[in-house]
Amino acid sequence: MNNIAVNGIDLFVHDSVWKHMFGHYNRDNDTLMYYTNGKKEFRLYFPLYNSLKGIEIYPKVIVNKKEVKKVLFYGTSITQGASASSSGMSYPSIIGRNLDVESINLGFSGLGHFTYEIAELICDVNPDIIVIDCVPNCTPDMILVEGSKFMEKIKSCLAETPVIFVESSMRESASYLSKEMSVDYVHSQNQALKELASMFISENTYYISSEQLSVENTANTIDGTHLNTIGMTRFAEVIGAKIDSILAKN
Repeated sequence: MNNIAVNGIDLFVHDSVWKHMFGHYNRDNDTLMYYTNGKKEFRLYFPLYNSLKGIEIYPKVIVNKKEVKKVLFYGTSITQGASASSSGMSYPSIIGRNLDVESINLGFSGLGHFTYEIAELICDVNPDIIVIDCVPNCTPDMILVEGSKFMEKIKSCLAETPVIFVESSMRESASYLSKEMSVDYVHSQNQALKELASMFISENTYYISSEQLSVENTANTIDGTHLNTIGMTRFAEVIGAKIDSILAKN
């Protein structure tokens, strides 16, 4: 990943549409100054991977928390933001801006394992929509076994909350890779997700296939797997459209 995405912050301002606020390249200066005409709405994104020790904003800003829908994304390094150009360009962040929703990103590099404790956390957060994008980190057995426990917990506390299952996109070089990363293996992962989704089918269950995502080309990834900003934008378009249709019904 590039250093800006790993360590940098992103600032967007709403001026009829969301616009990116440019930074600067003076490494000896830790202060950025922006000038606006009147009150503006901003979204500030922290680094995708490294943590901040502290940040100060002057003059004191007025934080009016808008009453917007909460969309929670749980998944892998791709969900987390690997490998977007900057911290505000992960696909959950793009969707947050495009749909004016609160985007909660629980993407964990290499650890999208349908972890039961994450299901408990999701219950506490009580989101309006849940997007599950864990397939690339899981074996088919893990999807069925751990995924069943995970979904049982989710349904026990958030029975009416819409859940969107997202398949793994097909790796462009999968035909040439090891058995664990081959086309057949990815198909078996996605088939396991179909089975999991069918176990918990309801009017609030939604599904996005790898064919719908269609990012199997060099322009969309940095390494055949992890999405660059073009790929993130594609994911945001497809998953965002599904979220938008759900919000329209509620």
